[in-house]
Amino acid sequence: MSWSKYGEFLAFAIVLIVIPGPDFAVVVKNTLIGGRRRGRWTALGVAASNFVQGTAAASGLSALIVRVQPLFQAIK
Repeated sequence: MSWSKYGEFLAFAIVLIVIPGPDFAVVVKNTLIGGRRRGRWTALGVAASNFVQGTAAASGLSALIVRVQPLFQAIK
């Protein structure tokens, strides 16, 4: 991969990270309707769900890497 391609990928990834998603909209809506306390609980719920989903994805990926020996050797 060339540096210019890496720069393009990095710029695209940063844009995707900066753009708020639907979870942000839910947090804002609940904060405006129910106040700070409800907004905090909503943000905590979003963070917890992201943690669970990320952990599950990482566990599945690591299990796949361990099961497929050529892939494991390539990464190693």
